[in-house]
Amino acid sequence: MKNKTLCARKIIWASLASLLAISPLYATAATYPRAAIQPPAVTCVKGSPHITIDWASVRGATSYSVFRMNKALNVWTNLSSKKSASIFKDRKAARGGTYQYQVKTYFGSSVSYSNVVSVQAPTCASTIPESTGVASPPPPAPQTATNPAPTPQPSPGEIKFDAYLTGYGWPDNTPAGANISHGVIRTKAGGVGTFSDPITIAVGHSIINGKDILDFPKGTKFYIPTLRKYFIVEDTCGDGNTPQNGPCHTGYNGLPWLDAWVGGENAPASSVYACEEKITGVHAVIQNPSATYLVVPGPVFNVTCATLFGNTPVIN
Repeated sequence: MKNKTLCARKIIWASLASLLAISPLYATAATYPRAAIQPPAVTCVKGSPHITIDWASVRGATSYSVFRMNKALNVWTNLSSKKSASIFKDRKAARGGTYQYQVKTYFGSSVSYSNVVSVQAPTCASTIPESTGVASPPPPAPQTATNPAPTPQPSPGEIKFDAYLTGYGWPDNTPAGANISHGVIRTKAGGVGTFSDPITIAVGHSIINGKDILDFPKGTKFYIPTLRKYFIVEDTCGDGNTPQNGPCHTGYNGLPWLDAWVGGENAPASSVYACEEKITGVHAVIQNPSATYLVVPGPVFNVTCATLFGNTPVIN
């Protein structure tokens, strides 16, 4: 759900359907077998819908791409480009949204198109307690009377708020890899989470009169205490030519939605997805943070997923 430039990241399939032939009406050449999508499996993970698209491997196929139609927007989006796996998990569907999915199968320079399946994403009850709307942080570690932990003091310009945090990485970026739309200190997603080398984070955006407007300006820095890492806005999150009508711009239960770069190059996709699910939830965020917060350097996913420390910031 990381929307790049319209040319490179989220092609507006509705307007190009006749050219690219991504449509249920497209006639597939009879000489190439078609993938047969099974009925989608739908689940809720931490209050968000997950839709699994599965099909049997096609003999002679070299790769597959998965496309999704947002019925409300009438837009086809490329979710997964030329992957070898015959399964795809859509973690970016909006709650209650109605979608269609189709698989494009590649045979070298030739292609075929699967059947189209329709599914409505579940509404998924919120996992946030109604009393506060924010997940409670774990109790602080006991401190000795002779060496109390320093109390974080906000720097001028700091803004503290709660946000809905999700993750994305190499296997579910669009296209797969580390491309970003608004690089500031790098041209590919990355970073180790220090103040001087913050990790890429994607934010919601709107396209108004052809102009791409980010919810937070590119270069905005955040500190997320539960990960003990700094982040910087370098990418966009949202589908189609009107991303303001869906995640991430619309937020989650009234909270801003941030999508953190996880990484995962050369790692099994299942391990990267598990890490993304682990960090998904409502967490405290500090915008325009000082450089004094405690950091555990390293990518969010590096063989294993980062530890979650709770929402209380700690001074280094």
